[in-house]
Amino acid sequence: MNRRFTVAARERGDLHRTIPAGLPLKDVLCFEEPRVVQNDWTVRWRHRYFQINRQHETLQLAKRTIMVRERLDGRVALLYRGRRLQFRECAVRPVPKQVVAPSKPRAPWIPPADHPWRKAVLSGSRRAAAYREGGPSGYASGAALPINNKGTFLSS
Repeated sequence: MNRRFTVAARERGDLHRTIPAGLPLKDVLCFEEPRVVQNDWTVRWRHRYFQINRQHETLQLAKRTIMVRERLDGRVALLYRGRRLQFRECAVRPVPKQVVAPSKPRAPWIPPADHPWRKAVLSGSRRAAAYREGGPSGYASGAALPINNKGTFLSS
């Protein structure tokens, strides 16, 4: 099968290029992936956590993408725009400190005297007092209220 599809080269010669001077092969032959820095300045890579040092605060790296580079010998480097970042490896993910705001006991809110709720309460108590005195109509005799049909839709 290989003989059937074999094609002879047009020119004979070695087409491999020489390695440019100053090219670090350790940085070329490695695993490299982008990662997003969390708000606590940690990066996760292959079930490992890396905490970026505070000296890089001016870069404001939270929520930004950095490159994690692992060389073939197992060493890890963190890069942001080609610049190496200082970091430390954490055994477990750092737990953020809980900030508890001091709470002041709140006094119950009492509406002012001219507030509409107060007016509703006052009118309700007047109705209750009138009911107690003379029945639901509000008259001591218990008679029904006079009906005034003047100027309503019931008037003829």
